[in-house]
Amino acid sequence: MEIRGAIVWHSHSGQESTDEKSFFTVNHEEVRIINQDIIPAFITSNKEQKVAVITFYKAQQWLLQEQLGEVVMVMTVDSAQGSEEDVSIPSCMRSNTEKKIWHVRKA
Repeated sequence: MEIRGAIVWHSHSGQESTDEKSFFTVNHEEVRIINQDIIPAFITSNKEQKVAVITFYKAQQWLLQEQLGEVVMVMTVDSAQGSEEDVSIPSCMRSNTEKKIWHVRKA
């Protein structure tokens, strides 16, 4: 995967899933794409870059951190405030048949 430009969009059709024990919602396909496709493109192109993955959900942060280890910073939107990274990768996570995104609702 070649990364060019200031903004690159990557779409997928992987649906979110809910852990039966914790009831937390995560998107495993998005984590896989970030881990296997996106992060390696940045790490191999410039090892000096500070890369962060930012998500809206704590459970998604935990899953990303588990998969990515110490390679990049993984933060929630709240904890990312004030941080400065060369590259920020948003993990929007929500993909469901009801088209609900939860953190953004009509007033």
